[in-house]
Amino acid sequence: AIDVCWLEINTIIWDKFPDEPLDSFSHGIRLSQCRRIRDSDPPFTLLELLHQHRDCIATNPRDYVYGLLGMSGDGDKMGIKADYNLSPQMVYLDLAVKYISATGSLDILCACRNERNFIDLPSWVPDWSTDTVVPGICLNQRYCGGDSFPGSPVNEAEKYCSGGTSRARVIFSKERL
Repeated sequence: AIDVCWLEINTIIWDKFPDEPLDSFSHGIRLSQCRRIRDSDPPFTLLELLHQHRDCIATNPRDYVYGLLGMSGDGDKMGIKADYNLSPQMVYLDLAVKYISATGSLDILCACRNERNFIDLPSWVPDWSTDTVVPGICLNQRYCGGDSFPGSPVNEAEKYCSGGTSRARVIFSKERL
C-alpha cells in the first residue's frame, strides 16, 4: 500500500513539476515535518529551520531568513523582524548577533562555511544564501536519538556540548565578535 501511495504521489508531482519531481516531493515532505503535530511539541527554532532548509532557493537573499521566520518559535523572542530596507548582509549579521545574545550559544558559528556569496560578511556570520550543508556536529537536539527508522544516522547521536551548560560570554564591537 505504501508503494502504491508513493507511486501515485510521484506521478502527480511528475505531471506538475516534470523537471524535478523528486526534489519537489522531498521539499514538500521537509516543510510538512516542520509543522507541530501536537501543541505540546516545541516549535522549531529559526536556526533549526535555517539548517534544515539550507539547500532551498530564494529570489531575494533576505528570504533565506525572513521566509522561515513565521514558522520559527523563537524569531519574535530574539527580536528579529522582517525589514527589507536592510541589506542581506545586515539581515544575516543582525540574526547572528541576536541569536548569540538571546541564547548564549555559539551554535550558529557551525553554519559559517567557506563558500560565500557575500564576501564582505564578517567570518563569524553565516551566509545563508549558500547551500553549503552544515556538518553533522551541528545536529539539533531535536534530532538526536529521535529518528527511529533502521539505519538512521542520528539514531544514536548526541549533540556536542563542549561548554556544558555555560553560556558564551561575547562582546560585539561594530562587526567584530
